[in-house]
Amino acid sequence: MCVFQTVRRLALGGPPRRLATLEIRRTIAGRPSTYDFLVVIPDKPDARARRLEARSRHFEELKPGIEAGKYKMGGALLRSVPKDDQVSSLDFVGSTLVVSATSEEEVLEGLKKDAYSQHDVWDFEKIQIYPFKPAF
Repeated sequence: MCVFQTVRRLALGGPPRRLATLEIRRTIAGRPSTYDFLVVIPDKPDARARRLEARSRHFEELKPGIEAGKYKMGGALLRSVPKDDQVSSLDFVGSTLVVSATSEEEVLEGLKKDAYSQHDVWDFEKIQIYPFKPAF
């Protein structure tokens, strides 16, 4: 069912139904208006101190996008398995995210506004962005 059909059903007095997010996102043509992208972005070699400085702002600024479903998954890439989960023992090498967007350009635009970008943490010359179809 496309968005037009859903709106029409509601306008004609049909019972409101909770539809799957994917159905609501579909355009008239039946293709999703957004798609998931897997992003792998390494840190610059000397970025640890800047990453730690920007970390709390990075998480705070992500909250609206997480709540809206734009950011579906994300986390730090580590050089090795840490001895404990204390930030001080984590050996960061980058980040990975799954982002819902209309295009790769939209993904890049959002990432460039991130606190890690503003603090020169991420190495955009080595970023990898792949269209992503999660299976589970």
